[in-house]
Amino acid sequence: MDKKEKEQIDQVDEDSKQVAKLEGDIKKSFRIIIGFAGFILLGLILLAIYAHFADTTYTTQEGLPSEYTYNKYPFSKNGNLWQTQLFKETDAGLQQYDILVYFSPKQLENLSIDEDLYKTIYDTELIVLALNDSSLTQDGSSAQAAIGAIELGKIIGTKYNILNKKSYTAVIDPTQEISDGIRVVDCSIVSENKTAVIVFGLANETRVYQGDDGCIHVDGTSGTEIIRAADRFMYQITGVMRVSNE
Repeated sequence: MDKKEKEQIDQVDEDSKQVAKLEGDIKKSFRIIIGFAGFILLGLILLAIYAHFADTTYTTQEGLPSEYTYNKYPFSKNGNLWQTQLFKETDAGLQQYDILVYFSPKQLENLSIDEDLYKTIYDTELIVLALNDSSLTQDGSSAQAAIGAIELGKIIGTKYNILNKKSYTAVIDPTQEISDGIRVVDCSIVSENKTAVIVFGLANETRVYQGDDGCIHVDGTSGTEIIRAADRFMYQITGVMRVSNE
């Protein structure tokens, strides 16, 4: 073998080593790329799983989403009740109140209510929440009417510091002896800008209206319907359901 042939063989060997090294580098880079892509894929899979289980919204028995927004107010199912947040401007800034209610707005959109009844509440100094005892003839209706009064009372009175109106509970047209401390009233005490009377009772139609007697009537065809009417009135008072739904 002459010198030239040996140099050619040595060059081939050197080239083979370079090719082998290049192949090794390529394989190593390929493994890195595959590993990185696998890591990204795994991350996407985990993210998808988290997104799936993090979305806890479900359909309630009423056929509504368990969470939704109504006129910028958030509503979410909380056990058998609904929770929302109301806001009031105070000296300390915007105050948030977490409120639990029996019915959400979408369950009450078809319920009849007089326009602008909320203005009577805003403009009146004293609010009387009265149960129409003679009408509450169904079993349990008295207790449910009381719940309706409580639903409104917690917004109108001082419980949540929202309207902070003077208020008290009473009975209209009692059918039995009334316990000491429970007032008996009628609509004759209604006085413009001074005293408003909200009457909770059973009727042939579920609705909220101001009668010829001057009282605001929260009527329901059952005890549960009285609560629905009370919640509807509460949403008008707080502005959750007002101009766009009247």
